[in-house]
Amino acid sequence: DFEKKNFTAGVFQSNSKMKWLKLDYTKIETLLPEHLSGLAQLRTLSLSHTPLRTINSHSFVPTKSLRVLNLNGCNLTEIPSAITHLCHLTHLNLAENLFRDANSLPSDVTVHLSSLSQLSLEGNPLKEFPAGLLLLSSLNTRLVRDTIRSLTMLPVWTAEPCSPFYFNMHLENSSIPLRNLVMQWSPRRMKDSGLEHCRSKYDEMVAGTSVYFEIEKSSGCAVSRRLRSNSDECPLPTPPTVHTRDTTTMTTSRKPQKSVNRPHPLHRNRSPIIGSRKEDNSTHCPLVVDSSHLPLLYLSVALNAFFITATSVFLCLCCAASRKMRY
Repeated sequence: DFEKKNFTAGVFQSNSKMKWLKLDYTKIETLLPEHLSGLAQLRTLSLSHTPLRTINSHSFVPTKSLRVLNLNGCNLTEIPSAITHLCHLTHLNLAENLFRDANSLPSDVTVHLSSLSQLSLEGNPLKEFPAGLLLLSSLNTRLVRDTIRSLTMLPVWTAEPCSPFYFNMHLENSSIPLRNLVMQWSPRRMKDSGLEHCRSKYDEMVAGTSVYFEIEKSSGCAVSRRLRSNSDECPLPTPPTVHTRDTTTMTTSRKPQKSVNRPHPLHRNRSPIIGSRKEDNSTHCPLVVDSSHLPLLYLSVALNAFFITATSVFLCLCCAASRKMRY
């Protein structure tokens, strides 16, 4: 099937535990969601050196656990929007494709790559600087180094002279190791080269990409990160152990924990390229009551009420008897 331009849908349905899949040098041209159905635990997928040119926007929904994606040597003209479903993607190889202009790396896709630590773009005929590159994490030294190294080998580095200086401005408030990567493209050199207009072009790109941070904030990946963060900071109580004569079992009946709506630092892996404001990172954990304790609570309340009532009746009888003895 893999020697054809398209392979049979659901062919991996019975391979739910597969972690690694290599389909290099096959004749696949189109990738659909049903082709990867059943690969929920897949961690690495390689489709290198295939004539792949079309990837459905939902193709990677069945592989949400994917960490490594190799798409080098394909016929892609832009980064596939399907990767926005890969919240855990750390390695993305897009080398030797057909990326030519700024639209090859659209901002509405690159903004979702917040977990990315390695990106390869070598061998693409890119001649325009994609503003979406400014949305990648600026705190990951390896990612920044790999991205710059990739661009230095592409036509865009010379076709658009402002490209090196964009990164210098982008990283001017970052750590020393990151600033050292772009130190040679300093503002003074930019001025001496007659490229003062690069600053205004950079500011325009930043202003144009700011809206995408809000888009990413409401995305499925961002919501998942907030839920995981709340779960880690507000753990559920340990279920009580119920002892019987023969065995010991763990009860699992408890009320589901409600998620907490609290301010969340969206870009904890990005440097503030647009502006920064102090976020309230305080944690307010919800009160969780184990339902197994409710009967004891009700019994305690009932006993207290009975005791108070009995005491009141006894005092009333004593008062009545005392008055009767006086008369």
